[in-house]
Amino acid sequence: QMPSTKLANELCIIMYLNEHYSKTVMMPYSTFHENAIDFEISDRQFRRYIKEINDSGYEIVTRKGCDGGYQLKEKVKL
Repeated sequence: QMPSTKLANELCIIMYLNEHYSKTVMMPYSTFHENAIDFEISDRQFRRYIKEINDSGYEIVTRKGCDGGYQLKEKVKL
């Protein structure tokens, strides 16, 4: 279950994307819908968090289409 604060939610998303980051192996992108369900938030709220995370300097790559989703551009140290 996701924490209730906005900052905690955004940190959880960064940590999740960070755990699934791989520079050498092509990891599947995480879809916003799958993530929204996992984090128990709406699709719209998940997109807002992604935008805010991206705006704060953690570059998130977005891929459209049936194989689309989100992935950190680089692994981050937290």
